Order: sequence, then C-alpha cells, then structure tokens
Amino acid sequence: MVTRNQVDNSLSGSSGTGSFVGSSSAAITSPTFSSPALGTPASGNLINCTGAYWGSQSGTPIGMQFASGNMNAAAINTLRASPVQIVAGAGANLFVMPIYFVGHYIYGTTPFTAAAAQTIRLTMGSGGTRTLFNSVVSNAVLVGSANGLSFGNTVQQGDFPDASALNVGIYFVNTQATEITGGDSSINWYIWYMVFDTTI
Repeated sequence: MVTRNQVDNSLSGSSGTGSFVGSSSAAITSPTFSSPALGTPASGNLINCTGAYWGSQSGTPIGMQFASGNMNAAAINTLRASPVQIVAGAGANLFVMPIYFVGHYIYGTTPFTAAAAQTIRLTMGSGGTRTLFNSVVSNAVLVGSANGLSFGNTVQQGDFPDASALNVGIYFVNTQATEITGGDSSINWYIWYMVFDTTI
C-alpha cells in the first residue's frame, strides 16, 4: 500500500511546495497559477477578481456599457409617432441606467421645421415621461443651418415602479403634439450606461 506521504515524497517534476491534494481534499489556500486554461467552470464567484464584472445571467453583461449610432432625417421626421430605441431593455429584473450622452448634429442642406421650443429628448421608455436628457438637439439647432454638439450626464433622480424601470429601453422621442418636418440632417449619438441586476 502506497501512503500519501510516500506519494508526496516521490513526485517528480512538481512545482511549488506543500502536500499532495487528493480529489476529495479540502480547499487549497492561496494557490498561484500562471496563465491557466480553466475551460468552463461549473460554479464560482468572480466579483472579487480584477477585471470586468459579469452577472450570473447567461450572456447578459452587467456593468458599464457603450453604444453609438446615427439617426437620419426620416427617423427624426417620425419621432412623435415612432420613438427610436437606442438601448434595448436588458431583460427581466435588469435596470439600464444611462450615465453620459453625446449627440452631434450633422447639418445637411435644409433646416428642419419645428414648433417653438420643440426639441428631441432622450427618455427612459418610449412614452416620453421619464426624461433623461431634455435637449439632444436644441430647437435653435433643429431650425438652424449649422452643426451642433450636445453632451452631459443623464442620471435622473426618481422613484419608479418596477414596471416603468426594469427591462425598459432608452429612446429618442418627440414629446410635442406635432412631428418635426422637412430637413435632411442627421444625429450621430454616443451613450455610456450601466446595467444593474436587481436580484443580487
């Protein structure tokens, strides 16, 4: 019969110090691995690891995110009837919180026609009731003939029912009674946001 001590003493090509660990051993304390290929762990908690934090939902990133895109004149002309989603709802029990927004209005050749004080807003949900950024494009820029830049944080204080905050996307909306008409300009947009899992 070979004892554990005999195995400990006779192993060759081993690295480090300490006792041999069997399959049913207690946890190893503070081991250091050099570039291990771990495959797919069956379980574990990586919150204390250095690097990005990913939630427990399969395929759903939790933490800081970034999105960008372009909204053309045709979409701007129909924002009243058809708000434009720029960040989708993240899923059940997940809350999307915008952090910072940048909008660059690219003037074409013809200004838009808009009602007095009419702007394009950034809102939580498509209904336009939870305004995050009041003026993605100001009225003066909409009806003017020059490029324009808007930027700022988009954090809104509030106390919302779950139904109006969880799994809810972020939208461009026109909250006025009439559509913005004419024009051939577009908006390049950039948004930084976080996704929170409200169950952990």
